[in-house]
Amino acid sequence: MKILIVSATDFEIAPFKKRAAKLTVDHDIDFLKTGVGPVPTCFYLTKYLLKETADLVINVGIAGAFDVKKFPIGTVLEIQKDRFGDLGAEFADGHFKDVFDLGLEKDAAFYKDGWLVNPNCGQAFQTATGLTMHRVTGTNEGAAKIYQKYKADTESMEGAALAYTCQQLNIPYRQIRSISNKIEDRDRDKWNIPLAINNLNAEIFRFIENL
Repeated sequence: MKILIVSATDFEIAPFKKRAAKLTVDHDIDFLKTGVGPVPTCFYLTKYLLKETADLVINVGIAGAFDVKKFPIGTVLEIQKDRFGDLGAEFADGHFKDVFDLGLEKDAAFYKDGWLVNPNCGQAFQTATGLTMHRVTGTNEGAAKIYQKYKADTESMEGAALAYTCQQLNIPYRQIRSISNKIEDRDRDKWNIPLAINNLNAEIFRFIENL
């Protein structure tokens, strides 16, 4: 199986790369670093897939959680459905309407009520819903607003972009995330990125070993 592992940064997948030679399964594994955000994710993934083939694309990375009682820091999960959380218009009273609310999404029928639902999501991980943002939410007020609108579990900066690209190109994909922080007033001292990355890479190794 040809597997493409996609991450926004090198450090999110570095521990797996160090261990990859110890895999006992005979998969052809390639890596793609896209950079942070939806636009570079779409561009560099599309550029790769127009030249190369892949039987499975795996998006890996860290994410914030709206409720760390439900998904504690360090939890590894699979995003079963994702959507763009900040693509739309803000109004004078502070409320936000996305492109679906505004009737501006030309591919609306491609989504399910605005969500990109992964038909390949399996049972190897806990499942969750994700929001993809151009900027991460960094206030309690912002977190409350966006959670009230979408009721999503997690927030990243790439997931929906990868899901959109893979679905448009009809390529199976999985999005595996590890929780590094609660989405609240931004305080990096409360985050645990090393734990999230270590757990993520251990689970990615296990997952690929069992494919």
